[in-house]
Amino acid sequence: MNFFKKIFPKGNTKENKDSEVKSFEEISGKIFPYFKQFSPSTEPTYPLPDDFSKIDKTKTYDAAGVSIVFSNICEDLNCLYAIDTGNSFEIIQDRHLKDWNISKEKLHLIAIENFRSLIVQKMTAKGDTNAIMFIVDGNLEAGLVLIDEIWLQLEDQIGEQVVITVPSRDVIMATGKSNRIMIDRFKENSKQILLTGDHPLSKNMFIRESGHWRSFEKILS
Repeated sequence: MNFFKKIFPKGNTKENKDSEVKSFEEISGKIFPYFKQFSPSTEPTYPLPDDFSKIDKTKTYDAAGVSIVFSNICEDLNCLYAIDTGNSFEIIQDRHLKDWNISKEKLHLIAIENFRSLIVQKMTAKGDTNAIMFIVDGNLEAGLVLIDEIWLQLEDQIGEQVVITVPSRDVIMATGKSNRIMIDRFKENSKQILLTGDHPLSKNMFIRESGHWRSFEKILS
């Protein structure tokens, strides 16, 4: 896997709503891209009435202070942002951005910079250009979809477009688009992870086209 040396020179399940770390200066270096199954509501929302007896069960109400910051990558692959508190991940919400006086774009850049530093230290890969599985820390592997250098180098190595599956936040596997045997194997393995795994993620396979991920094939409907 020599191409990984070109990309990066040498150099437990955690999720919670609350963090003891408060100031942006303290936590900015601990922000990472964080992937999980997340379905943004497309329905209109309504203010929550003061009198709960007036709640209409057919309506969707706003939850005060709860609005998750996310970026859609493709289909059901959504990037959230989280603070690594050491033993949990705190999902970042709009209220955090207001408190810190930063934009979503700035947050994304910070998360990517921190993630790059992490994978320089921790990223490894199993397999070869026929089939590759990436490993980072057991929580953030899915974030590798955001690192263009990896896929540019891999495309060059295999000589064609890359197809990936991300069935769990800690599982990401890649092969070439013409490798039908491996694609079918990926689909079967991914289906089992989606149905039985602790942190299921995307029900789709993706192909990289012109620097962006596009839907390739369904794993589950």
